[in-house]
This record gives sequence, structure tokens and C-alpha cells, in this order.
Amino acid sequence: MKARKPIIIFLILISIFVLGGCASQDKGPRKLWDKYVAGMNKKSIEEVAATYYVPESNGYKEYIGNTNNLAQFDAVDSIKTKTFQLLTQSDLSSSTVVQKYYSAKVSATVVLQNTNFDLEFEVYMSKTSTNGWFFTSQVVVDPLADRFGNLPDDLWLRNALHTDGDFLYKPDYTLTATDVTYTSAAISSYTGNAKDVVIPSEVNGLPVTTIKKYAFMKLGSIFEITFSGSKMRSVTIPNTVTTIEEYAFFESAKLKELRLPSSVTSVGEYAFASCKKLSKVIFDFDDSNLYTEDILKEIESSSTSGMVIKNAHNMYVGDIIQLSEENNELVSWSVDKTNVASIDSDKGIITAKSPGDIVVTAALKNDPTVKATVKINVQSCKELTKIQGSAFERCSGLKEMYIYARNPYSFGIAGTSFKLPKGVTIYVPEGSKEMYINSSNWSSYKDQIKEME
Repeated sequence: MKARKPIIIFLILISIFVLGGCASQDKGPRKLWDKYVAGMNKKSIEEVAATYYVPESNGYKEYIGNTNNLAQFDAVDSIKTKTFQLLTQSDLSSSTVVQKYYSAKVSATVVLQNTNFDLEFEVYMSKTSTNGWFFTSQVVVDPLADRFGNLPDDLWLRNALHTDGDFLYKPDYTLTATDVTYTSAAISSYTGNAKDVVIPSEVNGLPVTTIKKYAFMKLGSIFEITFSGSKMRSVTIPNTVTTIEEYAFFESAKLKELRLPSSVTSVGEYAFASCKKLSKVIFDFDDSNLYTEDILKEIESSSTSGMVIKNAHNMYVGDIIQLSEENNELVSWSVDKTNVASIDSDKGIITAKSPGDIVVTAALKNDPTVKATVKINVQSCKELTKIQGSAFERCSGLKEMYIYARNPYSFGIAGTSFKLPKGVTIYVPEGSKEMYINSSNWSSYKDQIKEME
């Protein structure tokens, strides 16, 4: 029993040290604020300057020498802090670099000309390797000012991580001399361990538009052997997300099924690589809005003999349509620019290959002088999404891939094609199989492509 006492005492001391270290993490920002308040109450411009700059630095000297900075001392009689509430605490420090970011909501009573004003405002602070805690910009506590508190600087905005449940995120923003406006949010990290993960469509009122690189990658290690630590089996990606960056879900080894909403316009390299249990991927990409009335409106043909070509309309590169002669006469089909489109001379099946205008001719087989022509415009197909060819590399368990895009060129792949296992079946919309087989990105999978029922 006596031998155990030193060990117990040692563990208690270690716990006190660790807990004391954790508890002290938040004291720096509060001490900075209290130092600012003390300097304001003492009318000490030197103390206030030290909350913005390293003492004796050029910025410190310029602040003290600027007579305009005395205005707040004249305006404010005293400040009394009521509450100092944490809003954001972000530590990006490494063994060599210190990067800490903090924001707090302050409630204070400010006295001006013997009148009390109760104010609430936010203050932003940073800490770097070269400086202790400092305000990102000058603090305003004048009750008659347009705004109170201070603004974050660009460094703070670019680096500070915000928390919403199990998600860490960074807001997209615009910063002016007088205001900061948050527009959307990017998920930087997932800290939870849920098996079924639902990514929020918004965090603190901001739409989630981006999933940052490595956001869901979790690695563990034993004796220097690295392995996937992710427990995620399913993930719901909201239709606010437009960008999934490289390695975002890398080695999510237990992920089984994935649905990408039509809002996604970019998927980075190795975003879902090495998800070895991933068996089904659904690309819920809808390109139907490309096929407007201008594209699908039937074009009238021209003829001096009364012959009429039916089903002709403008096309996108990759489209395949079948023309017909109104009276089902036996005709031969031809096109004037084979580099723009090809046509089956017997069946009238036309395949658009490159942008341009073409003239299609149907001539009676028994009398080629009897014919009709129609002019069709072929446009480049707008690429609605771009997915890196390596995005699903080493997904050895993949069995099914569903693609809801009608035109294969609206579904862009960076590189020659996906790197998919041989056993995967690729399902495409009804009537699109030949379009996919003829496209450069999908031709190597021609034996694996099937149409949805």
C-alpha cells in the first residue's frame, strides 16, 4: 500500500497540471480584455496601445503618437465588464508555429457624461509565434459610435475554425473597412463518431457549400501502423454543397453507399478513394434543364418534292437522335460535315461530335433526285460538374454506379476516365446508353453500361 502512494500522488499532480493547463487556455483573451478596460479606465494610452501592438514596436509608437486615438479616452468615462462569453476558440498551433484565434461576446456598461449605456459587442483576438494575445483591430466602446467592438482581420477570418455540433467549419466572407459579411460555410472537420452522418445544410444560418480536404478522413495508428479510424457507414450530403475537395472522405473504410446531389459541381482528387466497402454510388445529377425548348423544338425541313424530315432538332455534342421520313419512304441519309456529326445512312441515326452547323439530306433510294434537307446546329454541352478521375480509385467493393445525367458530356471527368473496378455496373438514363458508349470518358466501360428501367 505504501508503494502505491507515490504513484497516486504523482498521478494526482499530473492531473492537476493537465487540468490547470486546459483551464488556463482561455485566460489569455480575458486578460487581454481586462488589460484594455484597465487602460481605458486609467486613461493610459500606453496600456491600450499594448493590447494592439508589441510594446516599443513601430505600430505601438505610431498609435501613441496619433492624437486621434485620444478621442475614445475623452468620450468614455469608464467601462465595467458584465460578461465575457466565448464565441470562437480555434487552435491551429504546431510544434513550431503558434496560431490561435478567439472571439468573445462582451456585455459592458459604458459611462459617458455621467450616463450609463449598456452595450453588447464582439471582440476578436489572435495569438502568433511572435506575439502574445492581441486584438485584430482597434476596439470601439463609444456609445455614440455607429458600431461597437472590433473587426476580425483577414488572417483571423481565413484561419479561425467555428464549431457547430460535431462539425468544425470556416465561413466564406467579405471584409471591408467597416464590416464583415459571412456568406457561406465550408466544413473543415468532423469530430464525431456516428455511423450515419448527416452533414447540415447550414451552420449558424450559413449555407454549407464546401467540404474541405481531409474533412472526414480519420486515421489511427498502432505501433506505427496506420489504419482507418472512421466509423461512418453512411453520409447524407445536402443539396447546398457545390464543392467536395481532394481527400475529403479518403479511406472512409466502412462507408457503404453514397449519393451526390445535383448541386455538386466539383469533386477533387481521391475524394472517396480507398473507401473499400463502398458498393453503390448515385450521381443524382440532373441535366434536363439543358434541354430547353430552343434545343428540342422540331426544325422544319426543306424540299421541292414534298418530302418531309421528321424529329430533327438542335443538339449538344454527345447527343444521338433518330430522324425519319414522314411517309416512311426508303431513303439514304447523309450529312455535309462529318467532323461535326455522323449519320447512319440507312437508319437516320445522327450522332453529334463537335460544335457547328450541319445540313442533313434524305434522298429516295430509288430516285436520289427526290430529297429533303434540314439544318441542325450542334452546340458544346455545358459541363455541369467536374469529377477527378481518381475520386473513386481503389474502391474495390464498388458494384453499382447510377448516373442520372442524360448527356455524358454534362458529367465531366478530369482525365480519360474513372478508375473503377471491372465488376461495377454503370446505370444511365433510358435512351442514353449509346451516348455514353460513344463518349471518350465512358467508352472503356461499354460492356458495363446498362440503361435504367
